[in-house]
Amino acid sequence: MKVRVFDTEGVGLNNKAEKLHNLCYTEDGETFKYTTSYSEMKEWLSEPDVLWVGHYAVGHDMPAINKVLGLNMNYRQFWDTMAVSWFLYPDRPKHGLEAIGKEHGIKKVEVKEHQWAEGDPELMKERVKTDVLINYKEYTKQRKRLEEIYNG
Repeated sequence: MKVRVFDTEGVGLNNKAEKLHNLCYTEDGETFKYTTSYSEMKEWLSEPDVLWVGHYAVGHDMPAINKVLGLNMNYRQFWDTMAVSWFLYPDRPKHGLEAIGKEHGIKKVEVKEHQWAEGDPELMKERVKTDVLINYKEYTKQRKRLEEIYNG
């Protein structure tokens, strides 16, 4: 099974999403696949035997993807690093990507409220790639910790 750490940026949250600006993923933390094409997003997300690792993926990305792209993904296709963070690190003061990025030495790209609707392509690309990198570092940390707990 392939493991792809991903993120989307768009307009609207969860199942009230109106638009996806982009989708980005990495399998190795160094090479990033990026698209703004809905047909390419559908192709990637419909590929069999892929575990999609996202931050708040089940609460946000999955419903947004299903609504905007008309897919029928379910929670079994995702590893949600926010949920795993709550489990592994209950004393962590904040579980959002901004706080987690600071732990990993990566600054989250700021997008002001009015910039979401505009969807500046370069800003959205920088934001989604940075979020994927933060989440890749977090997923790697979580996976290692779970292997320690459960002996590989």
